[in-house]
Amino acid sequence: MAIKITGGLQRGRLIKTPTQYTSALRPTASRVREALFNIIGPDISGKTILDLFAGVGTLGLEALSRHAKSVTFVEKDSRNVGLIRKNIISLGFDNASFVFKGHLPKALSQVKGNYEMVFLDPPYETDQEHNVLRDENFRRLLSPNALIIIEQSKHSDMFKSDYYLIHRTHEIGDTRLTFLKLCL
Repeated sequence: MAIKITGGLQRGRLIKTPTQYTSALRPTASRVREALFNIIGPDISGKTILDLFAGVGTLGLEALSRHAKSVTFVEKDSRNVGLIRKNIISLGFDNASFVFKGHLPKALSQVKGNYEMVFLDPPYETDQEHNVLRDENFRRLLSPNALIIIEQSKHSDMFKSDYYLIHRTHEIGDTRLTFLKLCL
């Protein structure tokens, strides 16, 4: 399956993907990416971004193409980590990218930074986003005005917590995008 960057500097460029997909890897559909980045709009420019459950890095690469300052990718599958690194180099984003291999939320203890935006895209129907959102290491990585974007099945339970406020939701086909902000 060919995946193309949908906008920005590298619009139309292909992202390397595995020759075979597993049920754990579900790249974000182009229409969902386009909707997401239309919602975010110019707010992405200059932002530091954390891409969790990164897969092959589609969301983070799209953000870099649209002028994000930097993206830190976290992915557990070593084959996908290799593809993220290849994509970063082929698209010329090696000076603005960091890649960590590890299981979430445990891998967050290795990550440093102050992130203004987070893409949280776990395998559908697993509720793994709940474990990440509850993790203290995750919250310490967030800037006070951070925007957290969760991609999940529209049939999944909405996350509820005293730490976050649902800013907005948006459904595209079977996908729900939930935008969270920290409660201050």
